[in-house]
Amino acid sequence: MEKRIVIMASFGDAHFFKLQIPNIIRTLKPTHICISEGLFPTGPETNLQITEEWKKKWCYPDDNRLAFDTEETQKIISDFNNSYSDVEIKWLPTEFDKSWNASECYSYSVSRFEDFDIEVNEGDIIFPYEPDMFHHEEHMDILEDELSKLKPNESIKSYWIDFIGNQYYTENGHWPEYGNPRERKLAIKFGTMDYYKSVIIQFESQRFYRKKSKKRKESQRYPMCKRTDIVTYHYCWFKKGPYLDLRYDLIPRNERYWLDWGNALVEMETAWKDKRDVVLRPSHNNLHRFVKYVELDHPREIKEHECWV
Repeated sequence: MEKRIVIMASFGDAHFFKLQIPNIIRTLKPTHICISEGLFPTGPETNLQITEEWKKKWCYPDDNRLAFDTEETQKIISDFNNSYSDVEIKWLPTEFDKSWNASECYSYSVSRFEDFDIEVNEGDIIFPYEPDMFHHEEHMDILEDELSKLKPNESIKSYWIDFIGNQYYTENGHWPEYGNPRERKLAIKFGTMDYYKSVIIQFESQRFYRKKSKKRKESQRYPMCKRTDIVTYHYCWFKKGPYLDLRYDLIPRNERYWLDWGNALVEMETAWKDKRDVVLRPSHNNLHRFVKYVELDHPREIKEHECWV
């Protein structure tokens, strides 16, 4: 029987899991959901210096590999295991080599099938995931059709929309009308581990996809993955309270950058009522200066998040 495995890296994501896990089960119909929790030693962009003070602030006191909210994460997983008898939902702590970059950490996290006691066979479908990804039921017929066509060592990608602050705002420069959409991997039909890792090691590549070099631009958009019309709803900035503070502390920028960002998030709380764009990066004079107001239908689970307005 074909397995469908959703596997992801995580650190400080309990606020998503209580909503995301039901969304995954409803849309992707997995047999397994695996969550590999651990702090990347140099952060999600390979530019973070983690000090003892940083660990005291954001790590679990009894195990600084894990996030401050790990007890809540583990309870959510335990509760869902009792609710969904036909899906195995697993959690493991993760420790990384201190020399690894973010892509290597992510690749390790989503390749730990043996640690999760899962035998991966040719033909199994694997979704290398992230905790802030959601999908809408209206795209699932497309997904099933695309998955049915895949052969081992083939994969598909989706169009990602990054939501900032609430459901009405996304990066202006990523919007399709400007010809610069964000595309990333979604599903892989397992054939060999070499092929699988060639896809997942691209984790950091999306940060550089706007480079002027045409060769680099093409190479950074998962060229091995087939393009589809599936949309991934990426709620990367659905953060409030400690989760927003953690986001700032995970991604080093200068103080002015995050001050401008925080002011924009506050403005978005009311600007959506006037359906207007908001300046996110005042120092920019291009498309990335603004976040764009959009109206889309969203997965129903995310409507329970505190950032939903």
